[in-house]
Amino acid sequence: MSIVKAPEKVSGLSVEKINIGTELQFFWTDVAGADVCALFSALDPSGPFDTEQAIAASGAEGLSIPTPADDAVFYLVGGRNPTCDDGPLR
Repeated sequence: MSIVKAPEKVSGLSVEKINIGTELQFFWTDVAGADVCALFSALDPSGPFDTEQAIAASGAEGLSIPTPADDAVFYLVGGRNPTCDDGPLR
């Protein structure tokens, strides 16, 4: 029997504007126990962070999305595996 646990927290998270400000590039350190990392957003810093913006495969060190039109958007990234679903968001 194998034991699967929830993915660990994302670390080394940073974001920068790229392509003349038309995209946001998110970077992080690969997450142990995750098959993918998911990027969630909310218009309120308290959430709920229930809008999934994008996912990146395990081993990817980030992803890019179009720069949002809203004045303030808040993001959290978390690892995911099929057994435990989403791990802690950061």
